[in-house]
Amino acid sequence: MANTKRGHNEGSIRQRKDGRWEVRVTAGTDFETGKSKRISYYAETKAEAV
Repeated sequence: MANTKRGHNEGSIRQRKDGRWEVRVTAGTDFETGKSKRISYYAETKAEAV
């Protein structure tokens, strides 16, 4: 069975209802609120997303 876990700082990948793949990565910290900044990228195939 293949290793399905992602490494540290590699974000998360999921398939949306419309069929596109979404990649979410942490882009640092907002120092005013203390929350993590998250950025989303979209791709047509899982291979492009990875």
